Amino acid sequence: MPEEEFWSELKLISWCPVISDSPVRGLPWLRSSNQVASPTIVRPRSQMWMVSSSMLILDGECDKTHLQTKLGWMDCPNVSVLSKQLIELSKSYKQLKTDSLLDPDFDAQLQKEIPCLYSKLQEYINTDDFIELKAGLDGVSWVWIGDDFVSPNALAFDSPVKFTPYLYVVPSELSEYKDLMIKLGVKLSFGISDYLHVLQKLQNDVHGVPLSIDQLNFVCCVLEAIQECCPEKPHFDPLDSPLLIPDTFGVLMYAGDLVYNDAPWLGNSSLVGRHFVHPSISNDLAERLGVQSVRCLSLVSDDMTKDLPCMDYNKINELLALYGNSEFLLFDLLELADCCKAKKLHLIYDKREHPRQSLLQHNLGEIFFS
Repeated sequence: MPEEEFWSELKLISWCPVISDSPVRGLPWLRSSNQVASPTIVRPRSQMWMVSSSMLILDGECDKTHLQTKLGWMDCPNVSVLSKQLIELSKSYKQLKTDSLLDPDFDAQLQKEIPCLYSKLQEYINTDDFIELKAGLDGVSWVWIGDDFVSPNALAFDSPVKFTPYLYVVPSELSEYKDLMIKLGVKLSFGISDYLHVLQKLQNDVHGVPLSIDQLNFVCCVLEAIQECCPEKPHFDPLDSPLLIPDTFGVLMYAGDLVYNDAPWLGNSSLVGRHFVHPSISNDLAERLGVQSVRCLSLVSDDMTKDLPCMDYNKINELLALYGNSEFLLFDLLELADCCKAKKLHLIYDKREHPRQSLLQHNLGEIFFS
């Protein structure tokens, strides 16, 4: 019998003794009613952390590289086996945590074995099987961060903010699997939409209850990170999601319902339906996030903030073109005033140059000096 035919037939015969029960509590395990199985569905014990949920584990030692190669045990497990193992490990860990049955040794073993699993998965990048891997891990908390499995949506390789269970930073020991993680949803850094989503999730979790001190500190860091994401914008644009900011009592509220107090000497009669932002948020940050100020609400009426009427540009050009002579500029202006149906015209000519800024209120600068 040719050698290759011999090994092919040997792989199909059920002759490998298998372990019936998991030797480690929490390790996903494929049970079998048979005590022996064929090498095609068996792997040596050294690989059980990578395949135990889908393949049987050899009961015995096999340290001969030649034998493992011939039986196919040196081949990389297929992507469905690896992804299922990762999913089942995450589920098992969550269950152990819920039941308060976690063993420190189990954490230590995961810390050792999970990188090997990621290493195998990384081999499937740029292959047709990677699509299957991505679909299989969608919605799964599969990234091990040393003491838990978390969703890739809550992870970034670089972040100024981290707070359990909302935002995490990828541990440095996983940096060599950066390509794999980026392709499977882990971010290089968080963006505005991520921060808005986190604030919304926090609001849903606290159910309108005032934030704790730690939560307040976290929210302040998130708001500062949001502002840093758009430093060139004087006001924050909430895009498709509303911005949530804590009020005086630490309750998350929509930014449009809040004001910051830049005029403590004024009364609060104009603040119907409005609340002050939390004192831990500076006026400058509140303004950059688009929160209105007390002075804005108190001193600027709706009439003052409306666009001032302006003559049609083409009409002005037409009138100036008719006269054209700078000596008759005053007459041109009188003509413009007549077109505007003005009864009086007062001209003040100031050759000085002034910055476009209002000392009374910042947003009046655009209105009166544009």
